[in-house]
Amino acid sequence: MLTNVDVLLGVAMVMLGVSLLITIATQIVSFVANLRGAQLKVGLVELFEVVKIDNPDPLVDSILHHKLIADGVWRRRLAPAISKLDLITLLGDAQKYLGQTELVAVALKQKKEEIETWFDATMSRVANRFTMQTRIVTIIGAVLAAFLLHLDAFGLVSRLYADSDLRAKMAGAAGALVSQSEAVLATPTILADVAASLAQKNADVLSPPPKPLQSRDQVKAWIQGAVPDPNRAQVLNGQFDVLLTEAVRPAFKQWIGEATDINDQLSAAGFELVQKPWKPFHYETPWVFLGVLASAALLSLGAPFWFNALKTLSNLRPAIAAAVEDRDQGAQPTQS
Repeated sequence: MLTNVDVLLGVAMVMLGVSLLITIATQIVSFVANLRGAQLKVGLVELFEVVKIDNPDPLVDSILHHKLIADGVWRRRLAPAISKLDLITLLGDAQKYLGQTELVAVALKQKKEEIETWFDATMSRVANRFTMQTRIVTIIGAVLAAFLLHLDAFGLVSRLYADSDLRAKMAGAAGALVSQSEAVLATPTILADVAASLAQKNADVLSPPPKPLQSRDQVKAWIQGAVPDPNRAQVLNGQFDVLLTEAVRPAFKQWIGEATDINDQLSAAGFELVQKPWKPFHYETPWVFLGVLASAALLSLGAPFWFNALKTLSNLRPAIAAAVEDRDQGAQPTQS
């Protein structure tokens, strides 16, 4: 029984390690491609089309690039989120805030009530589509990882059953990978960290930020709630954007460092992700090809699934090992 648990633990450890690398790659793709902002733009365009606003694309671009709405990381990045209050405020005086003509501004003001009615439903659709988009990226990453790494699930199981030393190494290294996984899968705290830094620099007007801060809108609301003067609030928002840009730049180094640590942990446990010689598309038998397909399917379950599986098996193993030891001792013949 213990052997079976150790084999499952070893499989879960490898799948979790590769899934974490896929998660990191998905985070990079999502950030670089600005997937949240792109989906928000699609949603707002659809909303404006529903309420019969002509040619909504340029209008939505001007809203999501507004300096107090955009995420502040890069100038041309679309805002990843917008609150109903901010949207209605901008549309309430589009001539002043968005540079629209007086005729367009009046027309937009007349559509405020309709936009408020459909806003929440639109944001739900945006969130669902973003989740689906990242899920698709994860599945694509799973297929690419399985084939590029030549990750044969059937071969891995056979190797674990045959190699007791490998099983022991993986069992010993599981705890470290679980800890690493918690850091990778944790909710990002960059906004809260930057807000705390801003509060320290402006302690005369800002108290420590509330937790959790998960969107730029929440940061803006925190600043506006603490600073009634709109000019001072605008200055603080600008400072926040500068600090956020400085904080995001090292993120790529952090992602690369996390990926390197995961690879090192698997190597220390006796499993090399990149086989030598590297032959990603060489299949000795049809079973190897099927094993790679099986790995792709298993990886598509995602890092959270394998994290929970590994954590459960790691917690279960000591109890099973103790039960097996007691059984073996009870089976020993008594000395006369």
